[in-house]
Amino acid sequence: MMNIKNIFLTFLFWGPVHILCAQVFTDTLYSIADGYIQYHYEDSFFTYIEHSGTMAVGDGGDPWGSALYSRGYFAISLDSLKDNEIEKIVLELYQQNSAGNGIPGTYPAFWVKPYHPPMIIDHILYGNHPISGDSLFWKDWTAGNEGDPNTLSSNIGVVTDDSVKGWKRLTVTQYVLADIAAERNSSRFRLRLTMSHDDDRLADNIGIATLETKYSSNSVPRLIFYYKNTTAINDINHIPSKSTLYQNYPNPFNPVTNISFSLSGPKTVFLSVFDLSGRLVKILIQGEKINGKVTIQWDGSNDIGSVVSSGIYIYTLKTPKQSISKKMLFLK
Repeated sequence: MMNIKNIFLTFLFWGPVHILCAQVFTDTLYSIADGYIQYHYEDSFFTYIEHSGTMAVGDGGDPWGSALYSRGYFAISLDSLKDNEIEKIVLELYQQNSAGNGIPGTYPAFWVKPYHPPMIIDHILYGNHPISGDSLFWKDWTAGNEGDPNTLSSNIGVVTDDSVKGWKRLTVTQYVLADIAAERNSSRFRLRLTMSHDDDRLADNIGIATLETKYSSNSVPRLIFYYKNTTAINDINHIPSKSTLYQNYPNPFNPVTNISFSLSGPKTVFLSVFDLSGRLVKILIQGEKINGKVTIQWDGSNDIGSVVSSGIYIYTLKTPKQSISKKMLFLK
């Protein structure tokens, strides 16, 4: 019998994983955007931390003495999801650290009841970035609250209530299926403690691994899709029912990466690379009519031939009826 763990570790992070073993077929889809918002409640202002390696969820204080509390946000793309009958969908988050009353390795401990509030998750909409639609802004703070227009479902379950490092799992089948039915291109969530703060300015928080974590290249938020009694996986070279943009490989990369996409029929295509601020870096394909599966290389250069700085870049495939974006990491 094949060892699923060993198979899984051979795949590059951020891309879809397809495993066939004992008639069980799964997809693993990874976070394309993540970060957290801090609300400095005594001074009434927000700070936004994106792609930092950790989502800090809980309360504490900043270096200037302002009390704050934080909520985490992440989006998982559904663009490369296979067209099979889904049996179950499980959300997996990697808890890499925690602190209670400023003591590392303990669970958040509030001076008021509940003393150890659990971390819960909300199913939401968020983001207003002009290219990727993933950047946080102040209106996202209340997404997930009952009655907020960007709340799909509030408090869909407990993610963690202990200080143990490792994977935390929650079945989210009905919520992701609702996203698929509504033709959303991603499932988006918010993380929070059931209590916001206890005013002592001591750190009471939980750290969840995100896009650029130094702890593990494979510990970003992810959805595991379990399919009903499938004995063969779909050939990745088939012509799909819609345009599909695949995760680049290798990723991270230096000096060259491959970007592949598939089209359901002849379409006029634009394939471009942007930085995280939305500035155009390079046009890889401009208005060409293409059909089937295509792979193109990017060597980390911009439109004038200069090598770009290390960091995260967004590559976007646009057709007349669809726009799909994914992220990649360039290292010098």
